[in-house]
Amino acid sequence: MDLYLSKPGVMSCAGNNIDELWQSVTGGNQRGIKKVTACNGEEYFAARIDDAVLKPSTSRYEMKIMRIENAALEQIKDDVEAVVSKYGAERVAVCVGSCDNGTEFSLAGHRKYFAEEKFPADYSLEIQGADYVATFVAEKFGLRGPVNTFSTACSSSAGAIIKAAEMIKGGIVDAAVVGGIDIASDTTLIGFSALEAVSSEITNPFSKNRHGITLGDGAAFFVLTKDAPVVEPVETTAALSVLNLKIPLISASQMTEILKLPGVRLLNQTNDLAAKQEREKGFCECIIVAEEKSVLHNAVARFEELFPGDAIILQAKKIIEEKDFTVSEV
Repeated sequence: MDLYLSKPGVMSCAGNNIDELWQSVTGGNQRGIKKVTACNGEEYFAARIDDAVLKPSTSRYEMKIMRIENAALEQIKDDVEAVVSKYGAERVAVCVGSCDNGTEFSLAGHRKYFAEEKFPADYSLEIQGADYVATFVAEKFGLRGPVNTFSTACSSSAGAIIKAAEMIKGGIVDAAVVGGIDIASDTTLIGFSALEAVSSEITNPFSKNRHGITLGDGAAFFVLTKDAPVVEPVETTAALSVLNLKIPLISASQMTEILKLPGVRLLNQTNDLAAKQEREKGFCECIIVAEEKSVLHNAVARFEELFPGDAIILQAKKIIEEKDFTVSEV
């Protein structure tokens, strides 16, 4: 049985929708990662969403996590309403992965309790449950199918999608709103730091020189359904080619010049021990993204001027001339 995912609704500091997120991913944008101070006084790098871009939600508990979730859900509102119209509200489930447990309100509530031996008048234990993020989806769209929350750490959202698929295949429902939502709360930062998993620098994924992860706020939601959606034809653009080069270390003035070249999206100098295993003095990682090979040719030609005879530059030049690729690393 085939199942189908709608377009995603996403929210993160790397993008307020899927198009902005794609631009950040392909462009190496890490501007949203900033140093923050947690309640224990320790500083961490975290990718938190700016409160200024978040609009109030319609949730019964107005917290940042709910505003983030609502922003992502608004992007798939038409898809949710379409399956409700087609199958009925009782045939649409909700499966959400989340581990936050309403920290914004629960931490404040417990601080008051420890200080005054009573919770705030409007405090509810429902806030402390991870399930409210799923309840909110059902309340927002008037859904009456099964509502489930999955709190299994990093696998939470994957489990949510799998369970939704099982319910559709089992004939329990015909569609489901699926996805996940979490925030980089102080308790999350402190907890992962205790596991020695948090990087002391901005995260450097897929690199030999990585030191850990950077935690952040984020939400992503889809509509999962048993029937293929009607897709309107869209105008396509040319495929992007991505070239990942590890060139010798460069000076600050050379870095400024190279960053001005069309297609250059990321420069990252590394001269630690791991880097020296690849090159005697370290290397500079350069990512070039382009629709036309001429852009790649021009960038590599400039590197060849800087480092005549360099084996990696010559290899990159050969790849561009001989290979029709979308992603290559040299």
